[in-house]
Amino acid sequence: MRKKSFLIFVSVLTAFFFVMTSCGGDDGPNDPNNPDNPENPDSPVSPDNPGSVAASEVYEITVENSNVSGSHVEDDGTETMRFEFAKGNLMRAKAVSRDEIDSPVGSPADSYCDNITEAELAYTNIITTTWTYREEYYPSGTSEVETATHKANVENGRVKSGSIRKSWMNGERPFELSYNTDGTLKEMRYNDIGDDGTDDWDIHYFDWQNGNLSQVRCPNLNVTSSFTYDGSSRNPFATLDLNHLLIMDEEFFEGTNGEVLELLAIGGKLGKRTENLVKEYLSVDEGTPYTVKVTYSKLTEAEVVAVVDTYESNQKTYSSKWTIKRTVK
Repeated sequence: MRKKSFLIFVSVLTAFFFVMTSCGGDDGPNDPNNPDNPENPDSPVSPDNPGSVAASEVYEITVENSNVSGSHVEDDGTETMRFEFAKGNLMRAKAVSRDEIDSPVGSPADSYCDNITEAELAYTNIITTTWTYREEYYPSGTSEVETATHKANVENGRVKSGSIRKSWMNGERPFELSYNTDGTLKEMRYNDIGDDGTDDWDIHYFDWQNGNLSQVRCPNLNVTSSFTYDGSSRNPFATLDLNHLLIMDEEFFEGTNGEVLELLAIGGKLGKRTENLVKEYLSVDEGTPYTVKVTYSKLTEAEVVAVVDTYESNQKTYSSKWTIKRTVK
């Protein structure tokens, strides 16, 4: 099922994980001569994902979720998201969702919890993502906070390698990415080093056909994700990757780096994106296979409205209505 954070970010996750800038040298992030400075009006956009990029873009997103069982539909809450871009670079992201507490305990007994995920990205010769996940309980007002710092090395405008350090674990967890000659993502390797210090490298392979991602395979996890596309549809946004935002799932980017990679994918930093929009996605792993179907009712540069339905054993089990509004400054 979809994650309640990003995704999304998904899996930020990412996130297929994609508009990019070239990697700079030793200049500071605010140096006007540094091509990676997002405020630099001459900052180049990668040819991987050409398109119209505004000086400042904001995407405001509402996701209305429902559990589905036969003819019975039950409200599962509403999520909100916000993505801020400057010159094609994702600068800030925020996602908020609420969980009801079925069996409240304590005094006062908390009845719900707000989940707040925030990320800020800084661009120098690397991309540094500062990630904060906060749970706020009500009516008690207590909270729990987790933080992470993610560093990504960039080559030709694409994330190539890096690591993450999280507040609740020892050491850093590395990852590596490689690309095909046309700029599409080829392979991802990540290391979830065990508490006993043992290495555990997992590898995801990305297969492409006719300019679209057709399959993601992770043999050692026994996971395969397959995609079919609407050949007549294209993403109206030059910066935000709809495919990664709407169907991002944990099978794409596993491991401790997964959520931030998902975010970088949504923001267009993991290579050339697919030519068309996904209409159906099938996930097969050791559990129950499920299918995700995407239907668009509005597809413009100003607004996108889509319904994402999840099916298990040919029965709809979950539905999300996405409303994405883009403003330009």
